[in-house]
Amino acid sequence: MRWFAVASAAALILIAACLLLVDRPGRSNSTLKVGTSAVRKPPHVVKPPRMRPGLCDASGRCREDAAVPHPRGEFSARSPEQLTGWHETHKHLVEQSTKMFAEGAPPVDVMFVGDSITEFLTGLSLNRPCCEGQAEAFSESWAGKVVFASGISGDQTQHLLYRLATDELPPDAPVAAIVVLIGTNNLGAGMKPEDAARGVVAVVEAVRARVPGARVYVEELFPRGRIQGKVAATNALVREAVGGMDGEGLRLMKCGALLAQNSADKEEEDWVPDPKLMPDALHPSGEGVALWMKCLRENGVI
Repeated sequence: MRWFAVASAAALILIAACLLLVDRPGRSNSTLKVGTSAVRKPPHVVKPPRMRPGLCDASGRCREDAAVPHPRGEFSARSPEQLTGWHETHKHLVEQSTKMFAEGAPPVDVMFVGDSITEFLTGLSLNRPCCEGQAEAFSESWAGKVVFASGISGDQTQHLLYRLATDELPPDAPVAAIVVLIGTNNLGAGMKPEDAARGVVAVVEAVRARVPGARVYVEELFPRGRIQGKVAATNALVREAVGGMDGEGLRLMKCGALLAQNSADKEEEDWVPDPKLMPDALHPSGEGVALWMKCLRENGVI
């Protein structure tokens, strides 16, 4: 036992020496003197790095191609919870589509495909209650009609392409008209307007290929606050790409102009979302939805 007692004593002496070194004045700046008391400074906190970089870098190069089908993944979902929510919502929309387009079900008059602007028409975001007014305005606008809104919050063109190809829009689905509104989140993620426009055109082509008998209404991107210049550039490129198909079962729509407070006297790149119709400068309010639906109806969607 003698060796144990010697070892214990040596350990105590070593601990005491270390404490003396730490507490010697001038030896360390880890304490601050306040009056006669020594206050320990909090340790420097280093924030953990992001688990994954964003979808696009500062130059606009992106890890997903806007015109190639791709599910939401580690680069395009902001959190594991959002990624799980996306897959759950996609599964739910496929189930909804199966019911809407089942044999014997009444033909769908209008189907909307897109992102959160479309999903908000159901009062949901990632399949959870989110907002007030939009769903009510949507339902009232199409009373007596069979409508189906298929949107997922945060989606970009490549995500919608993936969803369409995986049974949210079955081939030759019995639907009279399809309204497409997608692409603003590509810009929000840092994509260049030319890439976002390529994605929009790819979605239009995919919809027409899957349901060639449906009339397709391509809604230009709505006004969007700080990136309005990119929105206007994307819309111009889409008009150039699909304008020649206008009238051949396809029509370009500019209902977004009604949601800007200065569209009558400003160029599109200078449009500002009307705070009453788009309170967050991105999503139409209930009143904004009612105005959008009225624009669609007046332009022959039904």
